Amino acid sequence: MNNNFEKILKEQNFKIEEIKDIFNDKYIKNATDNISSLMYNINCENNYAFVPIDFNNYELLEQYNIIPRKFNYKNSKGVIITSNNDLKFIITVPHFIHLPLNYFLTKLRDYLSNYFDDCRIDYNDIMINNKKICGSAFCKINNMDIFMFQITFTDRVELIKKICTKSIKDVGFIDSSILSQETLLNEIISWIK
Repeated sequence: MNNNFEKILKEQNFKIEEIKDIFNDKYIKNATDNISSLMYNINCENNYAFVPIDFNNYELLEQYNIIPRKFNYKNSKGVIITSNNDLKFIITVPHFIHLPLNYFLTKLRDYLSNYFDDCRIDYNDIMINNKKICGSAFCKINNMDIFMFQITFTDRVELIKKICTKSIKDVGFIDSSILSQETLLNEIISWIK
């Protein structure tokens, strides 16, 4: 089955684009226009939060200078925090592919296992040595599926603990001297090109 997904993805003629603010509404436009795309960002000026539709504690985010970006997904565990040097990417694909979120999480986990010993998927997160290094979310717009990922390369453990009070997972980050953001991004691009 994974080979079928791989073949179908490579047939989609993906638009690959670096976005200054990965949390703008361009992914909505791509989804509305039925454009398969990979939008990514490594360098940004602000701390951001993927905010699920049922989130309402904006005062907490404001207190820590985190800019919320609401996405059309439900998540009882709260927000996903990201900032400069983290790899953030959004993939839009046609819904008819029926691609599960677990497809990208499994590919990511398998790739990270080349660099780190203890990699596993925990719900919609990836853990390395029992520390969360990747958060992901999924939503659907029109006939397109939207997969959102944030991979932590910066030590913001204390900040995340203050914001993500519902999470019981320990927070970690990838050491970019072991695996760089650019190397990982090139691997992700290879999944669709």
